Amino acid sequence: MPLSTFKVFWSALFHFFTQFLIYVFSITKNRQTRKIHYLLCLSQTK
Repeated sequence: MPLSTFKVFWSALFHFFTQFLIYVFSITKNRQTRKIHYLLCLSQTK
């Protein structure tokens, strides 16, 4: 495998991975926003 093909492959893989992480994070954030907000309020009152 040539080095240029290797670099292109890893950049595409990295791009896909970051997009996947952002997608998963948005889903979990939408589900846990109230829980995180509640925990933040608890930690600020202490």
